[in-house]
Amino acid sequence: MNISIKGLNINFEVYGRGEQIVFLHGWGANLQIWESLKPYLAALPFQMIFLDLPGFGESSVPATPFSSRDYAALLNQFFKELEIESPILLGHSVGGKIALAYALEYNGVKKMILIDSAGIRRRDILTQTKLLMSKAFSNSPEFIKKPLAKSFQSEDYRAAGPMKATMAIIVEEDLRTKLSNIAAPTLLIWGEEDPETPIRDAAIMKRGIKNSVLKIIPQCGHFPFIEQPALVAKLISEFIL
Repeated sequence: MNISIKGLNINFEVYGRGEQIVFLHGWGANLQIWESLKPYLAALPFQMIFLDLPGFGESSVPATPFSSRDYAALLNQFFKELEIESPILLGHSVGGKIALAYALEYNGVKKMILIDSAGIRRRDILTQTKLLMSKAFSNSPEFIKKPLAKSFQSEDYRAAGPMKATMAIIVEEDLRTKLSNIAAPTLLIWGEEDPETPIRDAAIMKRGIKNSVLKIIPQCGHFPFIEQPALVAKLISEFIL
């Protein structure tokens, strides 16, 4: 499915009926990144909405660089167009940062689920973001590499034009001082061995977000919903039901 938002074509998929859960992928990925998790959530009485964020997948590349607030503003318009009033936001990595930015700017978020979320700036994060693909592929077993290969764009595409500037803007944003303003109940799911958004970031978010709970998955990296989809789905189900 496609919709035009602020002059950008946004590609998305909708499954099921009921309250809406909106899935926000990380940098360089697209909506296919959730394929491993979908079967474990299919029986839930919710409507699941997966979208390609602008600049990724089959959605348009913005003409100018985006910040997290720009992504949040587009998401807000997307919700208006689809008449989504009280979504549950589920974001991974940069998608989690966008979920945080949305919750800080707009009312109505029922609950939020952040999986190995970005949002805590570190001096080395830009380098780590650029190395995300090579680390993911070199450190991951074959059953993880396959969905990652289907989801991630080529290095040239991700670095092209305004997306390179968008990456520079987003990785420099630090939301730690604003976390106390998050009102929505929040579930933090974190891979214990995540090298991209390390476990210390999870601890900072847990302290900052008042109504939050942290679930750490042992022997898991940056993609727990691919590495341990059944367990992640169980945690999600227990939180939203």
